[in-house]
Amino acid sequence: MDAISGMKTELIPIPELAKMGVGRVSIPVASCMVAHKALTDFFTALRASPTGILAGRTHWISSFEGFTDFAGLKDYREREDKYLPKQRIEQKYHGAAKIVG
Repeated sequence: MDAISGMKTELIPIPELAKMGVGRVSIPVASCMVAHKALTDFFTALRASPTGILAGRTHWISSFEGFTDFAGLKDYREREDKYLPKQRIEQKYHGAAKIVG
């Protein structure tokens, strides 16, 4: 299932799939195509910019915290704090109290 018109897979609303007993839905191709379009649009705008930057145009990006939450960085840091020696953490982060979140 790709959840978007124009794909080869037939569009069936998720509630209907649930009624049919479907327990899991994957959206592999559409998610890649969404990312491709976002990257293409971003780099097209960047290339068209006379300065080569897109200052203030934050609609192109997620927040840093939103991205690191998505990537699981907070969980990773919690595991580091739990399992790495404190000296190693100090070397790695140079005493920074907060890396993310």
